[in-house]
Amino acid sequence: MQKKYLLVTLANYIPVLCAFLLYRGGGLLFWSVFIIMQVFLVGLNYSTAGKKNVLLFFSANLLVSTIIANWLSIYLYYTYISSDAETILVGYAAIKIGAVFVLVLSLISLGIKVLVERKNI
Repeated sequence: MQKKYLLVTLANYIPVLCAFLLYRGGGLLFWSVFIIMQVFLVGLNYSTAGKKNVLLFFSANLLVSTIIANWLSIYLYYTYISSDAETILVGYAAIKIGAVFVLVLSLISLGIKVLVERKNI
């Protein structure tokens, strides 16, 4: 496995670190950083992946990272700041929205990669 593939795979887990560091700021701080980071990571995945299989692997890692980061952020916020039922409800909605957001961005980049590969054949 090439070194750049390993670095991109690890970069896809930066949102988990951000979730750990930014949960005290609440949803607004975390989500504003998180959305920009997701778009950047999808672009990084697309530009680094040479083939659609590699891009699919990167996208799967980003999806897992997104789910873990959202869950961790909500768990930490619920445990240390606000322990009410609304936090949990908003958290589960955030997990679903984040997963759909990453899926849509990943499908768009995967579709573009497939079209480019077909054009080059």
